[in-house]
Order: sequence, then C-alpha cells, then structure tokens
Amino acid sequence: MVEKESELEENILACQREAQASFGDSRILIEKFLRKPRHVELQVFADSFGNVVHLFERDCSVQRRHQKVLEEAPAPFMPEGLRQRMGEAAVNAARAVGYVGAGTVEFMVDATDDATEDSPFYFMEMNTRLQVEHPVTEMVTGLDLVDLQLRVAAGQPLPFSQNDVICTGHALEARIYAENPGAGFLPGSGKIKHLREPTLENVRVDTGIVEGDSVTVHYDPMISKLVVHGQNREHALKLMKAALAEYQVAGLATNIEFCRACVEHHAFAKGGVDTSFISKYEGELLGVERGTEVDANIAAVAMVADTLAQCPTKVGMPFGFRTHGTTFRNANFEISADDGSPSKTVSVHGQISQNFDDKSVLHMDVTTSDITVRVEAQMSGDDRIKILINGIPTYVTYVRLDDDIYLFNGSHGGLLMPNLSYKVKEIIDRFDGSATGSSGAYTAPMPGKIIKVMVKEGEQVKEGQTMVIMEAMKMEHVIKANKDGVVESVSVQVDDFVDDSQVLCALEE
Repeated sequence: MVEKESELEENILACQREAQASFGDSRILIEKFLRKPRHVELQVFADSFGNVVHLFERDCSVQRRHQKVLEEAPAPFMPEGLRQRMGEAAVNAARAVGYVGAGTVEFMVDATDDATEDSPFYFMEMNTRLQVEHPVTEMVTGLDLVDLQLRVAAGQPLPFSQNDVICTGHALEARIYAENPGAGFLPGSGKIKHLREPTLENVRVDTGIVEGDSVTVHYDPMISKLVVHGQNREHALKLMKAALAEYQVAGLATNIEFCRACVEHHAFAKGGVDTSFISKYEGELLGVERGTEVDANIAAVAMVADTLAQCPTKVGMPFGFRTHGTTFRNANFEISADDGSPSKTVSVHGQISQNFDDKSVLHMDVTTSDITVRVEAQMSGDDRIKILINGIPTYVTYVRLDDDIYLFNGSHGGLLMPNLSYKVKEIIDRFDGSATGSSGAYTAPMPGKIIKVMVKEGEQVKEGQTMVIMEAMKMEHVIKANKDGVVESVSVQVDDFVDDSQVLCALEE
C-alpha cells in the first residue's frame, strides 16, 4: 500500500520486478485503497426487451473472513442523491453488457467521512444471480424475486418500470451458521438435536433444515436465513433481537449469540458501519469470561432444570425425592455459553424443597464458592419455566439431551444470565479405568477433508514437522508435531472426511 505520492514510482517498479520474476509478466493493476469501505450492492433485473431496473440497495458491510453475516435494506445513512447515482451505475453496467436476468452489482463506498450526495463509490464485481441476501430486497419491495427471475428467463418482459418500484420499511437478515465464533468462526458439524424457530409476526425463516438433520462437512454450514421486516430500522432491530432470542438450536455450536451481539452493539445500532466492524469490536462481540455470580445463577438454574427433567409429569417432586422436608444434592457442572467463551466447571451444593401449599413450586438454595442463589421455579406442563433468581424473575426453556442440559434464556439475556443459551454437562467421576484419550494424540481443529498424510507409524519426527494437512472452508490447515517423538498411530488417509476433534495421529508417550 502506498500512502505518499513520492513513494509511488519506487513501489510500482518493485511490484513489476516481483511480477516479472514470479509470472514472467510485469503488468500490474493499481487499485484505490479504502480505509473504511462499506459494502453496498444493488439488485438489478433485465429482460430480453431491453428493460433494466434496480430494486434499491443492500448494505452487507458486517462480514467475517470476507463473508457476510448481517445484511439490510435499504442501506442506512444513504443520501438520496448517492442512491440514485449508484442505481444508475448498476443499471448502466447491466445494460452495457446486454445482461438478461437477475444480477447483483456490488460496490465499495468510501466511509471515511459521513456519506454525502457526492460520496465516491467504486465498482467491485457483478454476481450474475440472486444472492443469499435477496430476501431483504423482497421484504422492502414486496416482489418475489425467484418468480420474477423465472418469468424473465421464460422470455417474458418485466411487469413494471423503475418508477413502479417502491421501498417500504426496513429489512434485516442474519445468516445462522453452525460455527464457533470464539474459535475464529470455525465451521461446525453434527446432528441438530433440538430446533425451535421464532414464530413472531413479520419474521421469516428460510431454511432446509429440520430437527434431527445433520450439518456435514460436505456443504456450507448455513442453517438458515433469519429475516425481519419493520416499519423502520429501529423497529427492524427490535424484531431481529426478539427473533434471535426465540431461536433455539442444540447439538452443535451456532453464531446466534454472536448475531445478537452484533445487532445490539451501539455502532451497528447507529448504522453505517464499515467492513472492519467485526475486527474492530471483536473483544466486545465475542464471549468474555463470566463472573462467579453469573456462573452461580446458571448452575442454580441447571440444577433446577435437571431436577425437573427427572420428573415425568413436570408437576410434583421427581422420583427419588421426598414429598416433605429437604433433599440435598451435590454436582459438578461444566458450563459453556453459545458465545464461544471458555467453558467453566462449577461445583454446586443444592437444598431442594417443595412448597407445601402449591405442589407446582420448587424451591432451591444453590451454593457455589461463597455465593448462595435462592431459586423459586414455577413448574408447568411444558419445558418452559418461570424462575425467580434471588427474587428477580426470568423465563428459561430447558432441554435435556443425553447427559447435557441446554438452557435457553427467554428474557433475551440480561444480568442474571447474559447469553441466550448455555450447555451444561454434569461431570461424573468414573473409576472404571477406561482411557478417554491420549495426550499424544493430534486432533482435527474443525471438520474437513484430509488432503495429505506426511508420516507413517514408527517414523521418527521432529518438533515442528508437518504430519497431516487437511482442508476446511477452502483453507489448508497444517497439523505439526509439537515435540520430537515416534509416530504411534495414523488414523486417517487421504480423502477422508473428519469431524471436529477426531484423532488424526498420535505420538508415543
């Protein structure tokens, strides 16, 4: 990158030398560097009769790894004059190449200063198709773009002109992925053991996934597109927050909590963020270590939920508990939130009693470290419970799957339980001598495909030596020895597909 005109010639010559040496061609491209680019694209449609229109713009600046996370239409803080200039440029681009069909013309807008009628923008590319984010355009225009695309492809003329296209309200889309934002957005895989989608008015969920399906390493890990349409941007933001709070997925990690953190962040709420939004505010958007009081609340709710899960009727004390007096229970819970923050183990001691006047109320005092949490749970016939934590009300939905308890915070987060969902696993000491794994094992950092195995059993390796190379999310990941040693086993071969944490090879202890 060249910042001073005096350095331009020197850098051009250096770049030409490198190009000539590497490719035998000294020609180079010079592009303008934007420090604060906004990714703004326009949906265009063209028919075979020479008619070309645009359907307004979408702002897709919230991205990780150059892939979009949140999209909205129309773009916030877009002066009408700039909107018209970009719309004309998009239409002219499609018309210049005789384009027919649905297309997306993508631009970068310089956001160094607040957008004005004369703000510069730069053509980036044109995608000759509908984009993942096309539903936000459908929501604000009322048009069915898939139907329109098929009609144009069948040789029909566009049924409207540019002046007929009206933008109404504001729409937001969140891409719901099976991924771990706290681990560099590594893609996930596995079975969706529990799925509950939001059912709010003006909320749309585009998906091909149902409960019991599996997200595999063979395809993109997108679970759904969550779309909301509000009267204005403020209303759309409220709808998106509520919809994300209702969305429940258990069985694998998702970015639902991360999307909520983005939508609630003050910079995004203000509008007009650039493509550096996630990297700039990473520390605020990704999970931070929870305090002991929060962990105590979560552990208390988990013990209540686990107690209720043992009762087949959800009313009255569970099997094994006395109908009068107090029952005691000790447990060790491993608690992990869906924001990618580190999991923590909490030891708890609970005193459980039942309201003699109301058999549907469960009382519990849970002590962890030096903190005692008093919980009152109102049991009902479903998996949603009203809980008072030290007198403060909240609603929690719990799902018990195998040995895990999933807690979904129906109060949209807050001080008591700041995240939307938690996975709680009771740690049970076992004395059967069975090994749970070898410390000399090397595992896959994420689901992917093995593209090269560089060692064999019995081979002597040095620290830093490459043993396995795998491919995931279009990137190579190299597994290297972290010490000198002898290869004890190799568990994979080229073209194998592996799951997250699957053992690839192991060194002798």
